Amino acid sequence: MRILGRAALIGAAAIAMGALPAAAQQVTFTTIGSFSGPGCSAFVTPTPNTCVQAGGWQITYLNGSGNVTAPTGIDLGQFSVQCTLASCAASPIAAGTTFNLMISQTNPTAGNGSFNGTLQGSIAFNPDQSTLTWITSAGALTIGGTTYTLVTDNFSACTGISNCINIASPNSGTNPANPNTTTVKGFVVTPEPSTIALMATGIFGLVPVAIRRRRR
Repeated sequence: MRILGRAALIGAAAIAMGALPAAAQQVTFTTIGSFSGPGCSAFVTPTPNTCVQAGGWQITYLNGSGNVTAPTGIDLGQFSVQCTLASCAASPIAAGTTFNLMISQTNPTAGNGSFNGTLQGSIAFNPDQSTLTWITSAGALTIGGTTYTLVTDNFSACTGISNCINIASPNSGTNPANPNTTTVKGFVVTPEPSTIALMATGIFGLVPVAIRRRRR
């Protein structure tokens, strides 16, 4: 009976621990954005995080970082759109222009993951008339059990489109080169402590074996 008592006690403790809410975990990450495609190389040779389109429009990604306690909302960086000329006319994004947002995580486990997508629409001075969007192939990714989910838009140019983020263009005015920024927001969660519950199940599975050995 001692073996049974000990096994039951350990199993009950393990199940109680497994039933607790996921403990808050520290998540540390950095992000790097990079553009590619003919739309980012036909006019100038940009740095990876800058894309210059026809008409003098320049799109830059301001890389981000975070050291947060999950689950929580996060900022993954910013798109910055500006006119590099004295005046820029409304221009469509060149077909085939893509953007990759890589997340490098160092805690709770090390690893990398990327959101990939295409830039679509056109850029105009009035943000209400601009239809520039980034449409990703997936809305979430997992790095070592930690899941990052993008906060996407369902209005304006993104109506009816999944995994879509509207990118604001600059306002017209006395300084049209003044950029407007769009923060890419997300949500990060860490896994439930299911391993403890699995251990508890295994311990209870050993109870009949212990009883049989005791009776021999």
